[in-house]
Amino acid sequence: MRTVLLVAAEPGELRGILRRCTRVRRLDWPLWFARSGGVERAAGAAVAHGPGRKLATEAVDAALLRERPDALASVGFCGALDASLAVGEVFVLRGSRTGARPMRRSSRIPGGRSVRAH
Repeated sequence: MRTVLLVAAEPGELRGILRRCTRVRRLDWPLWFARSGGVERAAGAAVAHGPGRKLATEAVDAALLRERPDALASVGFCGALDASLAVGEVFVLRGSRTGARPMRRSSRIPGGRSVRAH
């Protein structure tokens, strides 16, 4: 089973995903919001800790101290959208300057309409 870490700025950005998960439970992590759950062949954690790079880094670092996910996805947008992004477009990050440990990344997104690596 693959494990995934979902990171958002606000808990509301995770509600739609968590509604589709089974076995959702609250995690006692030092974050504003942390839940675990699963769907089909994937399980993992969903965390939110506020807007901006600093808080996102804190959320990722706290989660990586407790979990070893196969993938990490930043979800939601906390009001910051780029007008050049199309509806349903997948954005794949090539690297990060957050201080979190490097993670393997993939540009092959099953069922994705488009992939833009940055």
